[in-house]
Amino acid sequence: MTGGWVLSVLACSAVGMRAQNIEGLVIDPSGAAVGSATLTLTTPQGSTVRSALSDGNGHFMLRDLPNGAYELDIVAGGFAPTRQPVLVAQRAAETVETRTIQLQIASANTTVTVTATRGGVEDIDEALPFVTVTAREQLVQRPLATIANALEGAPGVSVQQTTAGAASPILHGLTGHQTLLLVDGIRFNTSIFRSGPNQYIALVDPNATERIEVAPGPAGAAYGSDSMGGTINMLSVEPRFADKHREVHTELNLLAASADLSGQTSGRVAFGGERFALSAGASAARHNDLRAGGGNDSHNVFRRYFGLNTPQLQSVFGTRLQDTGFLQYSADTRGAWRVSPNQTVTLRYLRTDLQNDRSYRDTWGGANRIQSAFDPQSLNFAFARYEKVHAGVFDTLSGTVSFNQQNDGAITRGVLITDTQTTDRSRVNAKGYAFQATAHVGPRQAVMAGGEAFDERIYSTRFNLDPSSQKSLQDRALYPNNSRYTTVGLFLQDTADLLPGKLRGIAGARFTGVRYATTARDNIDAAGKSLGVTDSSRTFSDVTFNAGAQWQAWRHLAADGSVSRGFRAPNVNDLGGVGAKTLGYDVTTEQALAVNALLGADSSDGAAATGREIAPLGPETLMNYQAGFRVTTSRLYVRTQVFDSELRNPISGRTLLFPSGQTPATIGGIAVTPIPPTPAQAAQGVVAVLTSLSPRAVHTAVNDGGTRYFGTDNHLRFRINTRWTTEATYSFLGGLDLKPVRPTRRLPPQEGSVSLRYTPSGRRPWLHAALRAAGPQPRLNQGDVDDDRIGASRRRSDIQTVFRSYHLAPFIAYGPDGRPGTTDDLFLPTNETLRQIQDRVLPLNTVVNGVLIAADSVRVPLYVRNPGWVTVNLTGGYPITDQLNVTFGVSNLLDKNYRTIGSGIDAPGVNFYCGLRFLFR
Repeated sequence: MTGGWVLSVLACSAVGMRAQNIEGLVIDPSGAAVGSATLTLTTPQGSTVRSALSDGNGHFMLRDLPNGAYELDIVAGGFAPTRQPVLVAQRAAETVETRTIQLQIASANTTVTVTATRGGVEDIDEALPFVTVTAREQLVQRPLATIANALEGAPGVSVQQTTAGAASPILHGLTGHQTLLLVDGIRFNTSIFRSGPNQYIALVDPNATERIEVAPGPAGAAYGSDSMGGTINMLSVEPRFADKHREVHTELNLLAASADLSGQTSGRVAFGGERFALSAGASAARHNDLRAGGGNDSHNVFRRYFGLNTPQLQSVFGTRLQDTGFLQYSADTRGAWRVSPNQTVTLRYLRTDLQNDRSYRDTWGGANRIQSAFDPQSLNFAFARYEKVHAGVFDTLSGTVSFNQQNDGAITRGVLITDTQTTDRSRVNAKGYAFQATAHVGPRQAVMAGGEAFDERIYSTRFNLDPSSQKSLQDRALYPNNSRYTTVGLFLQDTADLLPGKLRGIAGARFTGVRYATTARDNIDAAGKSLGVTDSSRTFSDVTFNAGAQWQAWRHLAADGSVSRGFRAPNVNDLGGVGAKTLGYDVTTEQALAVNALLGADSSDGAAATGREIAPLGPETLMNYQAGFRVTTSRLYVRTQVFDSELRNPISGRTLLFPSGQTPATIGGIAVTPIPPTPAQAAQGVVAVLTSLSPRAVHTAVNDGGTRYFGTDNHLRFRINTRWTTEATYSFLGGLDLKPVRPTRRLPPQEGSVSLRYTPSGRRPWLHAALRAAGPQPRLNQGDVDDDRIGASRRRSDIQTVFRSYHLAPFIAYGPDGRPGTTDDLFLPTNETLRQIQDRVLPLNTVVNGVLIAADSVRVPLYVRNPGWVTVNLTGGYPITDQLNVTFGVSNLLDKNYRTIGSGIDAPGVNFYCGLRFLFR
């Protein structure tokens, strides 16, 4: 056939079966199969399964990917649907490669990843980075509060749960704006992403996602700024073209769970023709108040400040965490138009809304604020992509235009009835432009090159409501209004078979430039008064690279190694963010310089002075070295990887200090007062300061010190027989701040899992049992000790503040004098006065958790370690018919109370769930 392509895959085999043949399969430029090619598989018992291109027993077909590469879909009864990357020859007479493909039993998940090496496809088990993939079945068949929860248990990943509707993956110790999120390969991070955990990944609906690919480790050469801890790509559900006849597919999913009394529903309809294809879906979920393990709340206000035990807490609050419910709505569509046999246009739109999501750790979960709500939380994400294959000297060409609008807001109020209510509203409009080209240089070398630009506008307002006068006044916004943040990048990557079948090398480099600008004229109130923002402009640039090699030592053993450099330019949150945060009140570096502040050694209230001056912010960089090996046989897969990385000049929050008696009256227009110094601070003659908006010290962002991360990720999969498969994972992470040497913040403990899956052939129930465990984490940074979510430190003076707070009014009774607000008032759950509670929880001149309580201002941690935990989880399913499947399961079967380190909420307790999935084809 003139002008056709021949698949490089000419033979196919299955576990327990021997290959027969695949001959004469020719693919024309439209991607449709031509001829009478047949896949024949023969079982050891001699029975034969013969599958034409798409009959009832199975099929195989070529899929063109968004980046111009190709995958072969293979479906056979009793085996997992398998996707394999393939090369194609431009002339029908050519044969590029002959290889064997092994089908796994249905319990195993084999797919390809397109994010590990930009511009190409690789088998997940052979990719140079340690990539993990979460398939669609795992996203729609079990209850997920957010899409990030689907990554729990993946090697190298720890999921921090900020609150019920917000989660943040930690990759190799880094999270927030030090990890990169992608949606369909397009940058999802914006310049207001915070340091540490943030909630933005929750804006991507799991029901609109085909699969999630996670590649720990820096990918700065491929994706630029932020990709230091790793990269997470969330790929949307693709519309499928039909070969000859139009096809319509519909899907309906229903799911209910007991831990949060949640109900979820999602639906999707897909249309496929020879030239047009469309997929559209919608989902809705209602999550009610969560029941944590044992019906317990480990960091509740009454436990933290008043020492109540679990039965006492349950007598007051019941067994569910108050105000942890939320709603989520989403709609998406993706369409594709095959303009010609080698040209495709793709359009996608995603809309998500989160409602009633509240920060539990800021209210009853630890800080006792009257109000702390995330409102609004919404996303409008869209892109248009043009792709062409075999364009002159290029194998592929593609261009993408994207729009990423994230609406982020918060309503907060302190602990007292007289405290101001602050309403923040921020919106980011990020326009993206990208192009990419790939080409082969000879038969053994592939080159990819391209560029991208992102132009962000940040619109932000803040209004403070005085509860006594009910007057609302505009204040300096969380971020300077109408700030502009522009990122441009050019990248190049080369992949070569240095020794065919034995040694493969990959190398890449990227230039990234960043510009930030804001103006004073865009930050004035209605009366024309300045809101405290001055004209500012900063530029940053960097060159990042990666280089690695894979050596096939022998048929079953391969080794790999790589070195890579990542970097992150200061973003708008670093350069212009102000306001109450986790550990205190943040001001900009310029505001700190204006009052001649001194630099504290850490972010605690008791930080010692370093003797160093505060300097303007610069980029942070990371050097990463990793090596590993893998063993692959017909039944066993083992992969181990070790890594060592150093984060240099990290941007971190540090406490501001001042000489005793020389504290400023205001910083950035906000009134401040001194905090009683610790003995170490008094010896240095310095004090920290605080605002009325936070009980913690004032901080600013600085480049300070360095951090070393090191560890190992491991994955084992063993097929016992055609029905039973077992898997195990193990990850260990160590982390040290280097100047001075101390444990780094929010360091996840060692984690691992063991699972066993039973998958019979035919229409029978399948079962999956898994045990997940995490070790204790006693290596706490001082910032962890003070963090509400970890050490939850408190003072005797804090107990007094909470005792007189708005939330406590229903629990306080007048004493014998009959007057409110006096020393004989009683806390009803224990019938104690304030002084009695203070003397029981934090008695003066005693040592509690290693701290001598010498005064009311001394901070004492509630916990000095994050405890370890073990959970048992069972999942099953039953294909009632070809169109109807039921899934069921129970997670945390032992009802263990635990939280992953840094989380602001305890994990769900025992959770029974059931789901139905209807597929109509």
